[in-house]
Amino acid sequence: MFDLVTRTFCKKCIFNNLDCVSFGCKHYYVYQPIINRNGAIFAVEVLSRPILNLKQTSVEEYFDSMDSDDGKKLIKHQIVNFSKNFSSLELGCKKVFLNIDRYLLIDQDIVNFITKCSATFKSYDWEVVFEITERQCKLTQNVKSAFYRMLLDDVSFAADDYSSITKTHKFINDYDYVKIDMHEIKRRVEDGFDTFIDELYLMKESGIKLIAEKIQTKNDYLLIYSMPFDYFQGFYFDD
Repeated sequence: MFDLVTRTFCKKCIFNNLDCVSFGCKHYYVYQPIINRNGAIFAVEVLSRPILNLKQTSVEEYFDSMDSDDGKKLIKHQIVNFSKNFSSLELGCKKVFLNIDRYLLIDQDIVNFITKCSATFKSYDWEVVFEITERQCKLTQNVKSAFYRMLLDDVSFAADDYSSITKTHKFINDYDYVKIDMHEIKRRVEDGFDTFIDELYLMKESGIKLIAEKIQTKNDYLLIYSMPFDYFQGFYFDD
């Protein structure tokens, strides 16, 4: 299984030469590979996890409860330290996925910061894909203008944990990538395989690249491989 601690470079952070304590960071970062249909690494997702031992709440509940100031600190911490260290990171690729909660796109300073950083990384042939989480679905309309403005500035986005049933993301055809986790995939297969496959192909016809995530077993992988997914991510692919 994926070991969140030993897979980091310095036991706390994926980024080299980073003093989390003096920075006031409450998180550490690890990475998980995203592979293509031939088994080659296409990208990595940098995953943020709280340093504190969570006994009474899940990771998702922890991030759901995060306030705006902590959310802004987290995304800035990830991007700033990635910008300082990306040239020395040996991840096997030059494409990185970073989670961002959609409420941060309401903040113009964050939007400007992300846009500028995205352009800088591309000038060095690196690409950062901002993975908008499924959380705060009700804020979709409030972030729509920022989302489209950033698309015009060539910022890349992925929809995390997408579900067409619960409507986790609107204007889905404008995303570069759509990620669907195994729980959702199995539920959709049981409810109607052909309908789900048709939905996947409609997204692909719009130019979207499909990523299946949270794959944990060989059977998961064999099921997903029979479907029109472009990339795969999960514990099953960790070394």
